[in-house]
Amino acid sequence: MGSNIKAIDARGAAPRGIHWPGSCSQVHRSGSTPHAFKRSALIQRSPALDELVRRLVRQEAGGSADPESLAAAVEGACRKLSGELETLVGRDGVAALIGRAVNLAKREFPFLGAVRLEPDAPVALGGLRESLQGRDRAEAEAASVALLANLLGVLVNLLGEELGLRPVWNVWPSESPGAAPPTSRETGE
Repeated sequence: MGSNIKAIDARGAAPRGIHWPGSCSQVHRSGSTPHAFKRSALIQRSPALDELVRRLVRQEAGGSADPESLAAAVEGACRKLSGELETLVGRDGVAALIGRAVNLAKREFPFLGAVRLEPDAPVALGGLRESLQGRDRAEAEAASVALLANLLGVLVNLLGEELGLRPVWNVWPSESPGAAPPTSRETGE
């Protein structure tokens, strides 16, 4: 491992002939990147993370699945998480993380193209309500889950699962690994 670290040049790139597994710097002899590589694969979300976020969105939406409630739920959850995250990365860092999550969700759900982080508000996702309007419940919920799951996915990829999910456990202690499972009354099922 030590020899690979020494092989990195001043730009942080591996010299020709050294390929880091799964890295975007893998270049074929032709000079092009492999066609199988997808940028969206850089942030990996597990089914367990998506299920956690689905529960959080439903909880924040009060069990409602209409687009207005889902948009308010995602904004509310982002607002709550931003309070926890600001101590780690500052306000601009939170904006960058949420902005990245929004951009990843746009790749997955192109109808979210108009969604943007409002610069003058603490955490407001302009265009989210409008983007979800007219979508069926399943699609609106899936897009809402993707927005929040991408935020958590970025955190987990950067910080690891334990530290990356700590803000979630602080905001929603009932969802922490040691908490009792929710009852059917709490989940609305």
